[in-house]
Amino acid sequence: MKVSVIIPNFNNAIYLNACINSVINQGSDVIKEIIVVDDHSTDNSWEILLAFELNYPNIIKIFKNPKKGVQSARNFGFLQSTGQYIQWLDSDDILGTNKIKNQLEILSINKSYDVMSFCGWVHFNDDINTVVPKPNKCWKNYEKPLEWLIDSWNGGGMMQTACWLTPRELCKDIYWDETLLKNQDGIYFFEIILKSKTLFFCNEAIVFYRQPQSTNISKQKSKLVLKSLFASYKYYEKILEVSDTPIIRKALATNYANLIAYIYPNYKDLHFDAKKQIELLGLKKIPSFGGKKFCILRFFLGIYPALKLSNKINNKR
Repeated sequence: MKVSVIIPNFNNAIYLNACINSVINQGSDVIKEIIVVDDHSTDNSWEILLAFELNYPNIIKIFKNPKKGVQSARNFGFLQSTGQYIQWLDSDDILGTNKIKNQLEILSINKSYDVMSFCGWVHFNDDINTVVPKPNKCWKNYEKPLEWLIDSWNGGGMMQTACWLTPRELCKDIYWDETLLKNQDGIYFFEIILKSKTLFFCNEAIVFYRQPQSTNISKQKSKLVLKSLFASYKYYEKILEVSDTPIIRKALATNYANLIAYIYPNYKDLHFDAKKQIELLGLKKIPSFGGKKFCILRFFLGIYPALKLSNKINNKR
């Protein structure tokens, strides 16, 4: 049971040493190969990668992305991989000690091509020793993987890309969407979860997720990015072909509700489209979203006055 670790990289030279060393330190008994696909970096990433390949020729394989974009780099990396399990990792993030080994131990007990393991994660800026994980609702085992999706969509928390350890068989015929600008990992793992049988949470593993820079596309609120997010939420409705229940419809609608809150008071056409999708899902009003304080504001003021007041408070911070 050995793992292919696939790392796309673009201009993350300053983080590459920490990232790759965190994989090497997982141990040669669990790592089959580390595949790094450089996506046309303009810094000294390639020189650093050449040095790693020279020092670890048996496990490190470096490539230049024949196309362009992080999703195409991931897809290319998977095509070069041969491991029984796939570990995705961004080049500025770090795997915790024995992350992969601890997850493999769980998967070795439950040997099946359609069983996945995932773990917790924590944001950090520079020092991983000063951060403490904050567990969310999704950090548990799921005998019915669709319930993980429901919990996540209902505010149970997102799962960082590197948290998942996935059997190669589950990854076959599923590729990263190279057209999306946002929520690409959400769509990718949505497809895999639909194929999976069981999800096992590993308490003994952790991923350190570097706080995204403000220039990162995932932090932008451009119209194109938000339309891409909306498109990804519409794609989630594919789940209704597998299971169509009021609980699932409400969870899908909650995605659109969160989008409405995210874009308010801008992009009225996108706001209208999100409300329309909620109605098409059979809900008569926008479902609850946000934390306890916002829910209290919404109860007394209504959704839009509550959003307006909440935005004013956040802008003053």
